[in-house]
Amino acid sequence: TGYIVSERTDTGIIFGYIDYNGKMLVEPEYESISRALEYENEDDIYLIFMENGKKGVIQNKKVIIKPRYQGINYYNISDVFIVNKNGKYGFYDSEGDEILAPEYTSYSIAGNYISVKKDNNMMLYDLHGNLVNTNTYSSISEAGESAFFIAKDDKGFYSIISIVNYN
Repeated sequence: TGYIVSERTDTGIIFGYIDYNGKMLVEPEYESISRALEYENEDDIYLIFMENGKKGVIQNKKVIIKPRYQGINYYNISDVFIVNKNGKYGFYDSEGDEILAPEYTSYSIAGNYISVKKDNNMMLYDLHGNLVNTNTYSSISEAGESAFFIAKDDKGFYSIISIVNYN
């Protein structure tokens, strides 16, 4: 969809972004810029940028995730941004809406579900931030590419969590 460009200034190198025709989409003003994901539609450009040592996300020309994070990664299978702030993880959707605040010490993502750990308890949420399973577990892991998870409670007992609605 375009190119990351740089410009040398008295204070260092700053980065911006241009389209294939050379039209400036993001002025060179950031400490770093990287593409978060590739889209065939040039109207959907997601860039992870750094400003004052913090990372954020630009969608097209608009900042959708403010620069508050030490790290941001994009998980394309579930279409979510994973943010890291002070060693805690949180999640945003591709529109910049917060799914879960950065307060979890670990996570795993399986399809449309996010398993997170907080205070030695594992919880399972959907991609809208809704708590799916109200039980707490010491671990939750995906069972392949299915709608099932293997959960272990604090006594060492295992169970299967099904996300499938059989109505």
